[in-house]
Amino acid sequence: MFGEGTGRPINGVRTSMQNGPMLGMVLTWDRIIVSALELSLFAYREAAREVLGENYPITTSEIELVTSMPVFESAGMLTDDSGLVDRIVLQYHGAYIRLGPQLLKPVPGAVAALGSLRAQGLRLGVVTVKPEVRVRFDIECCGLAGLIDTYVSCVEGENVAHPSPVWRCLANLELEASDVMFVAGRLEEIVAARAAGIESIVVPADLRQPVSGDDQIRIVESLSELPGLASETPRGPPLSEQR
Repeated sequence: MFGEGTGRPINGVRTSMQNGPMLGMVLTWDRIIVSALELSLFAYREAAREVLGENYPITTSEIELVTSMPVFESAGMLTDDSGLVDRIVLQYHGAYIRLGPQLLKPVPGAVAALGSLRAQGLRLGVVTVKPEVRVRFDIECCGLAGLIDTYVSCVEGENVAHPSPVWRCLANLELEASDVMFVAGRLEEIVAARAAGIESIVVPADLRQPVSGDDQIRIVESLSELPGLASETPRGPPLSEQR
C-alpha cells in the first residue's frame, strides 16, 4: 500500500534505536529507480512541437532544466499563456502514458535492491518532481508495486533542490533525517538532502566526477550494494541532540 505525498505515515509508529543501523532510505525516482529519460524527452518534445511549434528541449542545459522541475513549471518558462501551459502539460501526459509501456523500464538492479531493503525491514520513501499520477503509472509499468512505502511529489514552487519534499517524505515514514540514507542521482538532489539534514548520502558511480573529493558521499557501482550499506552504516544523533 502506498502513501501519497502530503504527510500521512504508512508503516505505523516509529521505534528509535540510537547508534543502530539505518531505519530507512529515501531515494529519488528517475535515474535511480526508473529509467524514464528517453520517454520524458520524447513526450516533452512532442508537446512543445504540437503546442508551440518548437523542438524543445535539445541542448544539455535545456534537458537539465526540464528534468529538474515539474512539467507545469518548466512549461511556464516557455510561455506566459496559462492556456498554452495547460495544453503542454496535457499533451505531455498523453504522450507519456501512450509510450510508457514501450520506453519505461526500471534501472537495472532496482527491483532486487528494493526487495532486499524491504526484507531487512527498512522503510522506503521516494521524492520526485513527477506528479503522483505518473509515479503510479511508473510503478505499474515497472513492476514496483509493494516495494515503496511512500512517495512525495514536488508541488508548485518546488524543484529537485528544495528540501521540503524530503521533509514530507521523512514525515510520512515517521523517521528523522539521522535515521535514513539518501540515494541521489544528481547534484541538486544532494543539495536538497543536505538542506533537509540528511548526512548519509549515496550516489551511483556515473555521478562520481561531480562529487569527487567529497568524503561524506558514498559511491556505489551497483544498486545491489545498497542493502549492505544500509546495514553497516550507523545512524547519527537526532537533530535535537546536534544543536
